[in-house]
Formats: sequence, structure tokens, C-alpha cells
Amino acid sequence: MKTKICKKCGNEFNLRCIVNNELYTMYTRSYCLNCSPLDISPAIKLCTNCGEEFNVRQIKNGKLLKLYDRNQCLNCMPYCKEKNIRTKLKNNKLNSIQEQIFNGHMLGDGYLSKRPNDKNAKFGILRATQDLEYLQWSAEYFNEYLTTRGIKDSSFFDSRTNKIYYRSDFYTRSLPVFTEYYNKWYPEGYKIIPTDLTLTPMTIAIWLCDDGCITKTKKALTIAFSTDCFPKSNVVILKNKLIDLYGGRIRIQERSYNPGKFQIYISHTPTSIKIINDIKNIFPNLNRKSDKWAGIDL
Repeated sequence: MKTKICKKCGNEFNLRCIVNNELYTMYTRSYCLNCSPLDISPAIKLCTNCGEEFNVRQIKNGKLLKLYDRNQCLNCMPYCKEKNIRTKLKNNKLNSIQEQIFNGHMLGDGYLSKRPNDKNAKFGILRATQDLEYLQWSAEYFNEYLTTRGIKDSSFFDSRTNKIYYRSDFYTRSLPVFTEYYNKWYPEGYKIIPTDLTLTPMTIAIWLCDDGCITKTKKALTIAFSTDCFPKSNVVILKNKLIDLYGGRIRIQERSYNPGKFQIYISHTPTSIKIINDIKNIFPNLNRKSDKWAGIDL
């Protein structure tokens, strides 16, 4: 067995040792365990789902589990080997509710990505950390597909505004189910509106949460949907789908500060109220938007 000489006491020590029934390698160490004991106290993380603390090193069924890359405890996201869970999810399809929520996010903050050498695509959402509760609500519907990373917080410095911005995100495993949607939403490599897209109340509610704006004045209640990422021909399709559902005066506005980019604008209060009535009972917990119609006789 290979050994080294401790630089502090001069004694010889083995480069492989067993501590608490676990093998440790010490090839990079310069001191023996007597001079520099191993720090083997369990690291603690906070579950982003339930808020409870959990150890990142746990014994389950006689095996040591290392949970350093996890943001959720084993109760919220049970342990399963990546290979096994990929096999289990290989032929999965989104259920009706998942697909409606997915479509709403794809109209808003959701994205699908697929690297050139990857076989399958993955789905993800990135939002400001102030909307973390809403992001957690979305993640629950796709929990079976999420990576062990779960929801992760990050920040970045924007030199244009000289401010630090905080954000949170999640993404799924790369799976065939998302590759099917990728081929619909990104047939030419950029996002478009699929020809078979159906605007349900749930899809519209999520779209409004992600990229919608509600404005209430003494005389009117208006709704605007940002559609900057879509070509105008696709924005026309969305506008016509909304007209088919709600009628009223729904128009497309070009951004004055960003020519060539558009939004769908609903200035007709009765039409706005029809939409709100359709979604108010299923609207996610995003009070900064739902509070806008509070107090209005719907």
C-alpha cells in the first residue's frame, strides 16, 4: 500500500484509509490524520420545496447517497439512479394539465433547448427570484421530469444598469417527450407558434403570468401579452385565436422603442373581463398580477 511522510510529525501514513466504514483517498494530503483530522461532519442543505434541512450524505438501504447537487430532500424528490429514471420516463407523455401549463410557459418564459450532439431536448424556465413561489408552483407539475438539481438560485451583474439581479430556474432531463415538442416549437431553430396550439383557460392564465400585463384605471381594465420573441405572422395567429374565443377589440401593437417587435393589446374592458372570468379560479399564486383585478365587479 502506498504511503507518504507527514510534513508535520514525520510519521508515515497510508494514502487510503477507512473512516466510519467509508473509504477515503489522501493522495493530495501532506499531513496524517492525527495532525489534520478529516472533516466528516454531514453538510446540511435547505430543501427548496418543503424548506426542511437535509444531510447531503445519507445512508439508504445500506448504501451511501451523496446529495451535493440536489436542492430538494429525499421526501420531496426520492432518490433514483439517473439511468433508471431515464428508462422509466422514456415513453412518458405529458398529461392534459401538464401540456396546457407547458404551452402557457412556451408562450412566455419557458424554453426548450437541444445541443447539436444531444439526442433529446429539455424544458426549462428562468424567472426573477421575486416570483420564486410561482416557479415552485410550476415545478411541481413537472417534478417527475426534473433533474436532481431542482430549482437553483443565481445572480448576475448588469453593467448597463449597475445593478445585481437575482433569478431562479429549473430544467428537466433531456427526454423524448420534450424532443417532440421541440420539433413543433423550434422546427427551424427558433421559436414559433405550433399549428395545433390550443388556447385553453389554463394556457392563457400561465401566458398572462409569464408575459402578460394587466392595467386597471378608473375607466378601463386592459390586458397586454408580450410577443416579442415571435414573428408578426405568429402574433397574428395568436390574436385570431383570442378573437375566436372572446371576440371584442383585440389588436396588435408594434413596440415604439423596439421596431419589429409586437404585443397583443386588449383595451376593450368587457373583453378583458371575459378573459379574467375564464382564468380567475385557476390563476397561479402570483398576487402582483391577480391583485390588479381585485375589487372589480366581474
